[in-house]
Amino acid sequence: MPAVYTRPLTAQERAALPRPGLFSRLFRRSSLPPPPTEAAVVSFDVRRVWDITACTPGCCPNSWLFETTDGAFVAVESWDHFAFKSGDQLSQHFRVEFLPGTGHVLSATSTGLPIEIEAVSVRDVLVDLCSREIEMLPAASLPEAFFTITGGA
Repeated sequence: MPAVYTRPLTAQERAALPRPGLFSRLFRRSSLPPPPTEAAVVSFDVRRVWDITACTPGCCPNSWLFETTDGAFVAVESWDHFAFKSGDQLSQHFRVEFLPGTGHVLSATSTGLPIEIEAVSVRDVLVDLCSREIEMLPAASLPEAFFTITGGA
């Protein structure tokens, strides 16, 4: 699995975080968790990548599955990040910063050698893969049909 470390959020990042709604502020103040103070950072090298967006861009969030060079998988789903298009050249090294409690992605960058998006579709066997904007998954957590379609890990 890719290593994850934390760093303090900047004042600008803390100011940009979503605020609780009026109901939460008025009636549930004591039960609200404290605002996050740290971002989690994960860096990984990509072996293969699949576009798993359920439909056309703009209708559904951008969804991708990355197979890392160490055999783990990173699934991402975000309205604001990962807006690549088929035919784009992605870079081999990814760095994603996110909130540890919620998985909300703050930023994503890609550098290094180009890597192509896999042409085979795996959308049908990877329904509801992400419950957060980023999930780090061991290979054993993916359905067997995924490995049948892709020719193994």
